[in-house]
Formats: sequence, structure tokens, C-alpha cells
Amino acid sequence: MTEPYDIDDPGEAMPAPVRAAFREALPRDLARARDAFARGAPAELFGAAHDIKGQAPLFGYGLIGAVAHATAELSRGRAAFDDARRDAVAAHLDALETLIANDIAGGGGELGRALLEELEIRRRGL
Repeated sequence: MTEPYDIDDPGEAMPAPVRAAFREALPRDLARARDAFARGAPAELFGAAHDIKGQAPLFGYGLIGAVAHATAELSRGRAAFDDARRDAVAAHLDALETLIANDIAGGGGELGRALLEELEIRRRGL
């Protein structure tokens, strides 16, 4: 997948309280995405993933942004998910949960790139 931005970009210099508010919002945004997925609501999942994708790079969380971008694309324009797409979305949400829980900023180095490749493989052929 070609990323829409440089995942290693350190982002904008943000005041600590703004950065902290963003970090506190990430788990809530992920919970919104998981809830939409569980309810079979691709449009709502798209919105939640798109929110994460739009904000994460600004704060230097490029890998999180890239995974959220891919998650949004998996749900874009869908009325429902078939089994293969559902499995791919679940893997992306699991990756986001791990990245957010571990506060993985930047691109995640070689492990981050390996994760992106693994997720790309899951999306191929859908």
C-alpha cells in the first residue's frame, strides 16, 4: 500500500495538553470503530477510522494513521462485509488496538513496515 504520507514524519509541534487530549481520544475513536464493526455498520466504521487517519499523522503517529487509512478504505462505500473483508478489517482493528495501547509513535521502524506488509497481504485479492 502506498501511504498517503510519510509514516516517519514527526508531525506538528503541539502543546503538551493538545497532544495529551489526542492520545486520550484515540482509545475512544478505536472503540467507536470496533462498535461500528460489531454492529455491521461500515459507514460508521469508515467515519471512525477516517477520524483517526486524519489526526494521527499530525501528532507524529504515522503508523497508526496508515493502519487507520487502510481500515477506512476497507469499509469505504460498503453496505456490508463478506467473510474475507470482515477478517481483514478485524486484523486491522487488532493492529490499531495494539499500536494505540503501546503508544507507538512514528512509523514503528522495521516492525512497523512488516506490520503494514502483513496487513497489505490481507487486503490483496479482496
